[in-house]
Amino acid sequence: MEQLQFIRHCRPLDIPLPEIRELLAFAAAPEASCVHVDALLDEHIALVQRRHKGLRSLEKQLLTLRSRCDGDTSHACAILDSFMQASTRHGEDRTKAPGGRRKQ
Repeated sequence: MEQLQFIRHCRPLDIPLPEIRELLAFAAAPEASCVHVDALLDEHIALVQRRHKGLRSLEKQLLTLRSRCDGDTSHACAILDSFMQASTRHGEDRTKAPGGRRKQ
């Protein structure tokens, strides 16, 4: 029952099951576990920080896109136009050979 409570506590912290298994193993041998637990948690913190940075970047991109909309329905949607232009550029990138020449 204690292990289940332990797992239930770790999951909302987004700690993956393999790492939870490691933590449980460390808990079984507490005399040598502190350094290992610290290292595991430091790795998890770094992962969360990278995710957070990526999400903030994504948020910025989405806000920039959203700011392009003026709400005027008499012309094409600026957001959709941006998506179309990006997909066209992306498609062109795949058809070019190294050096900027088009593939034959």
